Amino acid sequence: MRTFDALGYQFAVSCTNDVSADQVWAALEGLATDADVAGLDEFVVGESTAGSTMTLERLVGLINLRSLVALQAGNLVLHSGAVCAPTGATVLLCGPSGSGKSTLTATLVGRGHAYVTDELVCLSPDLVHITPFRKPLSLKPGAHALLPHLRPSRAAVADMLSGDVWLVPPRCLGGPRPPDELLIPEVVVFPTFVSGQSQRVERLGTAEAAYLLGANAAGLGEVRDGGLEAVARVARRVCAYRILHGDPKEAAETIETLWTGAA
Repeated sequence: MRTFDALGYQFAVSCTNDVSADQVWAALEGLATDADVAGLDEFVVGESTAGSTMTLERLVGLINLRSLVALQAGNLVLHSGAVCAPTGATVLLCGPSGSGKSTLTATLVGRGHAYVTDELVCLSPDLVHITPFRKPLSLKPGAHALLPHLRPSRAAVADMLSGDVWLVPPRCLGGPRPPDELLIPEVVVFPTFVSGQSQRVERLGTAEAAYLLGANAAGLGEVRDGGLEAVARVARRVCAYRILHGDPKEAAETIETLWTGAA
């Protein structure tokens, strides 16, 4: 049994066999901690969902939900992916489910940037710095053809996956680990992927960026010193863009160019 920490939610996991264990530890390595097992929620990942065992996919979904406990500490949580540079400067990829955030996150990490998270970005409302949440990156079926090199070994994980989502461990994405420096948002991109779409890029003003950030935030009423104030603080400090595209590689190149210009 090993222990993990997801944005303040600590839990313990055990596995029913060695194959499961190898895959689970790889998938959750970015969340590993040395907390005492006593008093923590305990989960068993195994060959079926019967009884007290569950698939890795179910476990990751549950972790995502329970990690929202970070809101109780007054933080701002955005539905967003994130990658960062060695300096700690960070790009947020923000938007609703299905907008292509995870695909762009994986593409940018594959181009040498550090993986921070792919679904939930947790920011302190005062300093506006980011807490890494290096859970396995989730790729839905629509992204599989775009990132075939990230396909998991079905022979190894068939007993743990219940659907068509690929759970990609951070180490398999490539890229370095995030630096020890504070991770500070520098660019926010609101992407929309549409197959066959020619790329369109629009620079956003502070007011529109704040509106979109707020629309993709969770529990604004729980944020310390005010959720709207925290959203406005982020919007004022970043360069914000809307990108409509049909090619994640082209979009990633554009994001890098915008990021360089913002530095």
